[in-house]
Amino acid sequence: MENDLSLDNPRWEAFANARAREVPTIEAARIAGYAKPNQSAASLERRPEIRGRIGVILERRRGGGSPDLGGLIDRLIALADKAAETADARAIDVARGCLAEAGRLKQLLPAERPAIPPPPLPRQLTLAEWRVKHDPTYRADDN
Repeated sequence: MENDLSLDNPRWEAFANARAREVPTIEAARIAGYAKPNQSAASLERRPEIRGRIGVILERRRGGGSPDLGGLIDRLIALADKAAETADARAIDVARGCLAEAGRLKQLLPAERPAIPPPPLPRQLTLAEWRVKHDPTYRADDN
């Protein structure tokens, strides 16, 4: 096993690794070596140890940090500003590197989409309209 967090059952570990790679459940059971993957997949997916292991694998793959790049970009720019305040040539190189990395990360951000306003609420029915529409015993020509 690669570390102490790995599952003791090698087939569970293989299943968790496959699911963390977004392999469909039945295919992941097949990769893990189950003879009847159609029957095994659902019960494997529900096991808390496996679900926890998938979470650990995904967290490690993501680097353990927030998937939001905005905060990282802001920190890189703040570091660059601080380094640029000094007259040291090495600090200026650090500032340039921070700004270059911030620019590269900014390109990875999804393009901002304009907010779509919610549809307008339907007009509220008058009592007579509501009765015509929803009351099967109501007859408009009686009133």
